[in-house]
Amino acid sequence: MENIEIIVQPQGRILSVNGETVNELGYSKDELIGKQINTILLGNYKALLEVHSMEDALNKGGKFTQENIILSKDQRKIPVLLLSSSLKDEKGEIEGFLLIAQDVSQHEKAQQELKESETRLRSIINSGLDAIITIDSHGVITEWNKLSEEIFGWNASEAIGKTLSELIIPKKYRESHFQGLRHYMKTKEGPILNKRIEIEAIKKSGDQFPIELTVTPIEIKNKICFSGFIRDITKSKQIEKELKDSERKFRNLFENASVGIVMIDSLGRIVLFNKLSEAIFEYKSKEVIDKSIEILIPDELRKSYSLKINTFFEHPRQFLMASDTNFLGKKKDGTHFPMEMALTHDKTEEGNFAIAYIKDITVEREAKDKIENALKEKDFLIREIHHRVKNNMQVISSVLRLQSIKVKDEKVLSLYEDIQHKIMT
Repeated sequence: MENIEIIVQPQGRILSVNGETVNELGYSKDELIGKQINTILLGNYKALLEVHSMEDALNKGGKFTQENIILSKDQRKIPVLLLSSSLKDEKGEIEGFLLIAQDVSQHEKAQQELKESETRLRSIINSGLDAIITIDSHGVITEWNKLSEEIFGWNASEAIGKTLSELIIPKKYRESHFQGLRHYMKTKEGPILNKRIEIEAIKKSGDQFPIELTVTPIEIKNKICFSGFIRDITKSKQIEKELKDSERKFRNLFENASVGIVMIDSLGRIVLFNKLSEAIFEYKSKEVIDKSIEILIPDELRKSYSLKINTFFEHPRQFLMASDTNFLGKKKDGTHFPMEMALTHDKTEEGNFAIAYIKDITVEREAKDKIENALKEKDFLIREIHHRVKNNMQVISSVLRLQSIKVKDEKVLSLYEDIQHKIMT
């Protein structure tokens, strides 16, 4: 848009206007010429006259600039930057003024939008999940958001203007920090830039703690600054340690369990295989992981075993496969052996799993067979002894009966009969 140009008399009456004045204000030339300037210029025109009458203004060529507002015919207020220049006659006396008005409404709008944008950005920075710290090329802090205050304990007023190294960087890292700044200023390269790294930092209290840091270089109008996005990972590190401790305890219990433990997924693939399982089946863990459980089952029993395992996944419950003579496992060399196996269900984020607790009962089976054989032998011996004793008693009874025929003495005869009775009993 061109500038509005108006020529006025010292008393303020409009003498001339250009075409842009007509277009912008909505008046015709006839409507404007002869009017007083204060009908469209809301600023103090008298003050403008006073300025031009001042000696310092005249020494500068009779020109003066001020912010003002021009009113259009439809009462629209237009902010302008008003340049007034005095017009003099041959004697050097002021005979009028040339007023040049530049519309600054777009400039003011842009300034307002910039201010609003800065406000939004500041709000985003202060409400973010990360501490955000900005430093200049010398390592001096220029930005320090609210989360930075919470994490490190320094207020923004305390932090801004200080060097980052003296505030939050442990001594052992400070030299590397300075070298990194110098290296980037020379090469525009840095080994940790735009990467997520874990490192230690210092709080106002002096306590060191772990942080996750991402540093991004920013170049604005040939000036370099660096923005750091920081998270306190103390809690996540503690959780990570607890998980590792828990995993180590589980692994220790798993590997040193008194039974073989085999974990299988819903497709029947082996995912865990402990040390006792290696001893029972004579496979190394790496030989069976991701293999089908059928590798541990005799060929002729695979169908029935698979059916039982599939049923278990469909209806998970604690399930004991009985240790009958048909429940067998298969070693690496193909040998079959009797075993017990209990199944339990484990549901995780990774899916459904069955945990099989396995015991080789070969020794128990052999002991049981020996006991059963011993009991059979004992039963046979008892029956044999009973048979022989019974026969001997019958012989004795017969001899006493024959002897009693010859006995005449009543007392002796009574004694024989008593003995016979006892033998029969």
